[in-house]
Parts: sequence; C-alpha cells; structure tokens
Amino acid sequence: MKAYDIQLSETRDYHIHTNMIGHASPLMSLDNIVQTAQRKGLEEIAVTEHVRRSSNWVCDYVRVLRGLKTELRVLIGFEAKVLASDGELDIDPILAEEHLVIGSFHTFDEPERFFEANVNLAQNPCVDIIGHLGLCNDRKLSLSPEQERELVNVLKMNQKVVELNSRYCLPASSLLCKLAAAGVRLCYGSDAHALDEIGRFKWRLPDEI
Repeated sequence: MKAYDIQLSETRDYHIHTNMIGHASPLMSLDNIVQTAQRKGLEEIAVTEHVRRSSNWVCDYVRVLRGLKTELRVLIGFEAKVLASDGELDIDPILAEEHLVIGSFHTFDEPERFFEANVNLAQNPCVDIIGHLGLCNDRKLSLSPEQERELVNVLKMNQKVVELNSRYCLPASSLLCKLAAAGVRLCYGSDAHALDEIGRFKWRLPDEI
C-alpha cells in the first residue's frame, strides 16, 4: 500500500525527468539532479520518468534510485500516459502498486472523450498525482464549468493530488480555483527536463484564493 505525504510546498518538486532514457537534457543525471535540488533548498523530490508497459529499463532505474546516498528525500516515480477513456495507464500494474505514479495525457486517441477519461483516471487506484491536467495531444483542452465541478468532486472523493505544472501552466485558472476551494490536494511539479528547471515553479494559485 502506497502512502505519500505529498504537500504543496516550494521545497518539494514532484515531477522531474532524467537522462536515463534520453528524454531529458544529457546533464540530467541523478547525481546532478540531487545536487541541484539540494543547492536550491529542496527537501523532497520525485524522479518520474516516462514509462510504458514494455519498458525494459525499469529494474535498473529502480535499483539506481534505491542506491542513492543523499539526505534529500527522493521518491521513485513514473509518469504514465492515459491509454483509453476508461482511465487505463500504460504501466505495469505491479510497478504502479509499488511506486509513485503521475497519470497524464500525451498521445490519446479519443480526445472527444477527454472529460470521461479524466473522471475515470481520477478513480484509478494506481494514480497518485494527476499530471498537467488539461493537456491532451500537446493541446490545452477546456472543460465546461459543469464538467470542472464534477471532476473536482471525483478528484476529492478519490483523494487524488493535482499538480501545478510549470511547463504547461496547468490546470487552467478556472479549474485551479475550484480545486483549491474544494480542498483538493495540490502539489508543485516543475516537469523539469533541464537542471535549471528543477524547483522552478512558474504556475501558482491565484492571489485571490
């Protein structure tokens, strides 16, 4: 059973990529990530590499992260994409049971069912954090006010954490206000692909909240 004390804090960054599978900057080695996070005053980070069910690097990734020698709290995580409107993720279920999982939309073949997929994603027990909520196929998709309210209720009921994603500035302000007002748990995610992006939180709660 996973249990994470995820908090909205400028000392915690829950969305960081590495150079281990060639997705981020070559400088994004684990050692460089840890040193940069410590230099910036972070207390906890989650390393969340993109994963698929077919990924063959997972065992090495987990082993290296478990072997890190640092006072910084480093969570082993994965970012898994939504496959279908039922909220299914492209990650091995056993892996998802053991580690922190960000569920997010990347390539999605049913954009017309985006709202339905988000509701089902919010009910997926494997998901800890909803990543860049509102992004689909590299586009920002809008929900109606009624859909926003329903999604907020489902997220709160299922105790999901929604990240304030600094790469895409999501969720949109209208949805973010509803999330905060309802008491949905939030966290910062830099979605860092380069060292200078670690702990750089450009997307925040509106001042009026």
